[in-house]
Amino acid sequence: MPIDITSCKSDYKRRATGKCSMTHEAGQQIPTEKRFSLRVVPGFAGTATEKTFENRENPGKSLRIVMAKRPSYKDLLARIAELESERVERHTHPSLRPSPSLQAMISSQTTTRQELIDQLRFIRILFDTVPNPIFYKNKEGVYLGCNQSFSMQILGISPEDIVGRTLFDLPENIPRELAEIYFRQDQELMRQPGKQIYDAKVRCADGIFRDFIFYKATYMDYSGEVAGIIGLMLDVTERKKMQIALKESEEKYRSMMESMNDAVYICSPDYRISYMNPKMIQKIGYDATGQLCYKVLHNLESQCPWCTFSQVRKGKITEVEVSSPKDGQTYIITNSPIFHHDGSISKMTIYRDKTNRKKVEEELLKARKIEATGVFAGCIAHDYNNLLLTILGNLLMLKKEMPESLTSRTLLLEAEAAAQKAARLTKRLLAFTHGDSLALERHDPGSLIENLVKRTDHEKKYTLDLHIPPGLPPVYVDSGLISMAMGNIITNAKEAMESGGIITISVNNICFNENSAQVLSASIDSHGEYVCIDVTDQGTGIEEEVLPKIFDPYFSTKQRGTQKGLGLGLSTSYSIIRKHNGTILVKSTHGAGTTVSIYLPVNISTPSLASLG
Repeated sequence: MPIDITSCKSDYKRRATGKCSMTHEAGQQIPTEKRFSLRVVPGFAGTATEKTFENRENPGKSLRIVMAKRPSYKDLLARIAELESERVERHTHPSLRPSPSLQAMISSQTTTRQELIDQLRFIRILFDTVPNPIFYKNKEGVYLGCNQSFSMQILGISPEDIVGRTLFDLPENIPRELAEIYFRQDQELMRQPGKQIYDAKVRCADGIFRDFIFYKATYMDYSGEVAGIIGLMLDVTERKKMQIALKESEEKYRSMMESMNDAVYICSPDYRISYMNPKMIQKIGYDATGQLCYKVLHNLESQCPWCTFSQVRKGKITEVEVSSPKDGQTYIITNSPIFHHDGSISKMTIYRDKTNRKKVEEELLKARKIEATGVFAGCIAHDYNNLLLTILGNLLMLKKEMPESLTSRTLLLEAEAAAQKAARLTKRLLAFTHGDSLALERHDPGSLIENLVKRTDHEKKYTLDLHIPPGLPPVYVDSGLISMAMGNIITNAKEAMESGGIITISVNNICFNENSAQVLSASIDSHGEYVCIDVTDQGTGIEEEVLPKIFDPYFSTKQRGTQKGLGLGLSTSYSIIRKHNGTILVKSTHGAGTTVSIYLPVNISTPSLASLG
């Protein structure tokens, strides 16, 4: 006896497992071995399938049962069309025309059905309009539906070819290894119903692997049991490419910033530091991110007077020269705008220390002055030297012929002495020329200074105090020119102490590296070992405004004349020391004495073997 489960009125017991037991119309219970499994589903019956069971008590007789399968979307539309056709037939056929009350009920049901049809159509259109791939499955992993984006973009087949299949039924469209990954994710979600988000690579219909984020969630049937999974896929391939490009760009510009020798920081519109490169951290001693820029960098309580943030907000790039009240250094500060997506503008500031640049500029200017003077003095010195040779020769011949008893011989000797002084002046002028070569020899600096002091004539009111330690490294110098340079410096020290005093000469060995030579970077040609000769007097010192000019040729604060005030002493000393690849630094406080420091390189390869030019 066939039993249609969709229409029979037999009692059945639903269990959580989805199984049921049933009695037929005669009221006789079907034995346990005759029972079958049935999953209860809501909705229309849809298509049906038959199951035939053998009756062991009455051999030769069997029980045929018609079981309903879950309807597909296509079955639903077909059933709706069938009902609509029946409705039209009822209204048009006179013998089937219902009573007014039944007609009202049918009209209400028809309206409900039409609304259902409209809703289904709307959902279908909405489903296919969404550009993101969407799918849904039952708890066994069988696809129940999908939108056009999922079917065509991801799998490249029609929705009809997808519905009713599992991940593993589509090997040509979903590789086995990917199917296993998706299946494990589905099983995990079924064990823990709710939402699930993860990212994975998907081979699309065009054969290209793309990055997707999966948003999945379980849905329930009418009894509250988990019925399946609905999923939405978000293509993030381009986003990932942009993220990678952005990260690479950030790393590139961060590397550039961190490799810069200039101090750099970025501050937000509220003047708080948002980034500092290593040089800026080194400059102030710590990472001040999040703190106010004017307070950290310049010890100010309010915005810097020279701040150009208002111009930077307008997109302008500004550059100002600032002497910082914190360290007294001079900086060239460049400010540039950084535009953010929210419309705000930050300021990137680059600090370039101009202090050393100023020293370089001063040294260059000084060298150019000496070079120009040297060219001029060289031309004069050569001509002057030729004239002196003639004068001295004639004076010598005249002195031999003139008796010593004559009174005029005294005048002759005075003329000869004056000519000798002129010859020495000529030699000093030749120190500026390009043709007077260095006669470099290996000398002990201590012995060189001691011999110089012994040859120096000085009055009793001056005392030369020597501090020369043993074991000083040798230097390669022209002893005659170095003696001339030292003699000029000692002479200046004496003239600074008219009433007498102590002149202290100290010799030390100093090694300069990259950090310790920063203050001398404008004067020291290279790092390494140097002999330092300090000449310190107890004189009146040098005024601050005069100090930058003391090495200028012909500059003097003394009265000009033939005996003093020519202004060539220190400029000659400076030129000689620089030709030895050394330098001279002067420290002086007005009224507290002066120290002149001479730095001579130790390495034989350091001094130039070329001419003084």
